[in-house]
Amino acid sequence: MCSSISKGIGAITFVTLGVKNKRAIFCEIRFLVDTGAEISAIPMSVAKENGIPYHSKQRVPIRGVSEEPIRNSFLNKVEVKIGTETCIIDCLIYDDDGEGGHAFLGRAGIFEKFYVVFKDWHVYITRKEPARHAH
Repeated sequence: MCSSISKGIGAITFVTLGVKNKRAIFCEIRFLVDTGAEISAIPMSVAKENGIPYHSKQRVPIRGVSEEPIRNSFLNKVEVKIGTETCIIDCLIYDDDGEGGHAFLGRAGIFEKFYVVFKDWHVYITRKEPARHAH
């Protein structure tokens, strides 16, 4: 069963997932699938615009390849919906100075629970079956 499909642009692949907002409604957020990112991230302006709750208690610097801090961000938990499945993942809400930016779908909380397959410029996200124990 395929839970979510999105078409890629060149070597860049996006997927639209639901993210639960303050009114308990899943709003659609377009994520760039970043298999090199450890954790997912959403721009602060996108979180505010869609009513995604976040707090600014735990500040975490975002670092790129250069290891230099790029932007300030805040570690939060968000509930995402992939097809009919929901799960809570760690997510950085990063300060984008109100400029907008991309949300990034990282590995943590997603790749452990879902198969993520890239094929023919599409990404397919399917729930992994729980391990079955022999009796």
